[in-house]
Amino acid sequence: MAHDVRLLARHPDLLAERHNLAATTAPGATDDENSHYGRGSIWVNQATGAVYMCMDSTTGAAVWEPIGGIDNSMLWAITFGG
Repeated sequence: MAHDVRLLARHPDLLAERHNLAATTAPGATDDENSHYGRGSIWVNQATGAVYMCMDSTTGAAVWEPIGGIDNSMLWAITFGG
């Protein structure tokens, strides 16, 4: 987690306007700027625990990269700040 905070401190342009912390699928190419996702958006697939970050939100061609995984206790802390 500390690594992620340092990354955002060095790259404030990664702070996106929308995240999906309650998905049950992986993000796709159409989860893009038209859906208000942007570079740095985070997507959590609760079904698998996989976490993705949007690298490019071009309409119809969004690129999401896997950046790790979490378990349910971590998801609770992210979602509710606990």
